[in-house]
Amino acid sequence: MRAIACATGALLFLLLPLLPRTVAAQDALVDRGEPETETEADGTDADQASTDAADQAGQAERSASPPPHTITPRIRIRSDSVMRFQSGYVLTVDETAAPNANRRFWQRVAQLPIYERVSLDARDLADGHVDVHFSAWGALDLTFQTDNGIAAGDFAIGYVEGRHGVASGWGGRRFLSWGIPGGIHLDGGGAALRIADGLVVEAAVGRPVTPRRNELLGQRPDFSEATVAYGARIGYVHPGRLTASLSYLDRWAQGISGDRSVAVDATWRIVPAVDVSGNVSVDVNSVGVEQANLTANIVLGDRVMTDIGWQHVDPTRLLPMWSILAAFASSVFDEIAAGATLRLADNWSVRGAGGVRLYSLDGITTGYRLEALARYVDALSGLRSFISLTRRHDGNDGLNVLHGSVAFPPLWDRLIVALQAAVGVDDLAEKESLLARFSADWPVAGGWNIGASLDWARTPIALSEVRGQLSFSYRPGDAQ
Repeated sequence: MRAIACATGALLFLLLPLLPRTVAAQDALVDRGEPETETEADGTDADQASTDAADQAGQAERSASPPPHTITPRIRIRSDSVMRFQSGYVLTVDETAAPNANRRFWQRVAQLPIYERVSLDARDLADGHVDVHFSAWGALDLTFQTDNGIAAGDFAIGYVEGRHGVASGWGGRRFLSWGIPGGIHLDGGGAALRIADGLVVEAAVGRPVTPRRNELLGQRPDFSEATVAYGARIGYVHPGRLTASLSYLDRWAQGISGDRSVAVDATWRIVPAVDVSGNVSVDVNSVGVEQANLTANIVLGDRVMTDIGWQHVDPTRLLPMWSILAAFASSVFDEIAAGATLRLADNWSVRGAGGVRLYSLDGITTGYRLEALARYVDALSGLRSFISLTRRHDGNDGLNVLHGSVAFPPLWDRLIVALQAAVGVDDLAEKESLLARFSADWPVAGGWNIGASLDWARTPIALSEVRGQLSFSYRPGDAQ
C-alpha cells in the first residue's frame, strides 16, 4: 500500500501540468496572521469536511438538475511538494546521559524529509451521477532512518460515489464525521437514501484505519487492533432554519466492542439573530455520556456578537478500551463559558472570553480559562494582525500564553510576508516555551504557489530547535 501510494502520488504530480484546466480551485483565505501549508496526512479531515459541505450544498442544485448530457463536470486538483528541515528531539526507549530527567529519554534527530501530497476532487462525472475523491501523500528522508525505513506514504482518502435518483452509494477509504466523537476513518462502503425533502437515511460498514504513532515521517495505518465498524444515520436539513442528525456506530477490535455510541446533533436558528447548537454522544456499553455541549450565539446589532455555552467531557469513555492511552485519561469535567466579540471599527475587533471548569477528580475541583484578543484586518492593503493573551489553570498549575502575528501588505502585488511569535510560561516557571516564525507565500503564474517558513523554538524538552520548510503547490484555476 505504501509503495502504491508513493508511486501514484508521484505519477499524478508529473501529469498535473498536462491536465485540462477545467475547474476552479479558489481556496478561501484563512483570517490568520500567517499562511499555512498542509503536509503529509494533515489534510485528511479538512479534505473530507470540505467534501461533505460541498455535497450538502449541492443537494438542492441536483434536485433541479438540467436535462441529461448538460451537466458539466467540476474537477479540482491540488499538489503540494514540501521540503522540511528539522533539528529536534524524538522520544525513544533508550536512556541518554542528559542531566535533566525530562530529557533523559529524548534523542536529538536531524531530518530533511521531502513530502508530496496530491488530491483530486471530481464531481458530476457521467452526467452528474459519479463523484471521485482522492488524496495521497508520500515522504522520503535520507538523513534519518526509522525502524520502518526512509520512505513512507499512504492514501488519506480515496473513494467513488455514485447517485441514481434518490439513492446513492460509495466505496473506498473515507472519513465519516458522524458516529463516535471525532469521527472515524474507514475502509469500506456505504449507501444513502433520500426518503423526503431534506430527510436522508444512510449506513456504512468497513474496517477502521488506525494510525501508528511511532512514525517520524507521517502516520501510516495499522490494522492490528481495530477490525470492523458499522453504523447508520438519519439526518434532516431545513436550509437556513434547522439541521438535525441521529446516528449509531459500533467499532470492534479483536472480538471486543470497544465503541458503541449513539449521537444526536442539532442546530436551530430560532430567529435571524439567535442560533442554538448542541450535541450529545452516549456510550451504550456502559450507559454514560461521552461528551455533550450546548452553545447559543446571539448577534446584538451590527457590531456585537455574544456566545454562551456548556460542555461535558468524559475522557475515559472517548478512548477505546484496548488503547494504551486509556491508562492516562484525565478527569471528567463540565465547563461553562461565555464570550463577546465587539467590532470597534471596520478594521478593528476585540474579543473577551472566559470559562469555569468543574472536575470530578479528588483534590482538584475547579479550573478556569481567560482570553483577550485584538484583531486588525485591512482588506484594501492586505495588512492583517492580531494579539492574544490567554490564561489557563487546570486546578493544579496555571499557564500564561502571549501570541501575536502580523501579515504585511503584499510586496510586488503578490509576495506575502508574515511574522509570528508566542511565549508560554507556567506559574512555577518550569515549562517556559518560546516560538518565533517567519513565513512567506508567493503565488506565481499558472496556478503555482511557493511558500517558505523558518521556525525557532525553545521548549521544556529542547533548549533550541530550528525548523525550516519550503513548499511548492499547484492549484489550477478556472478554464473558460
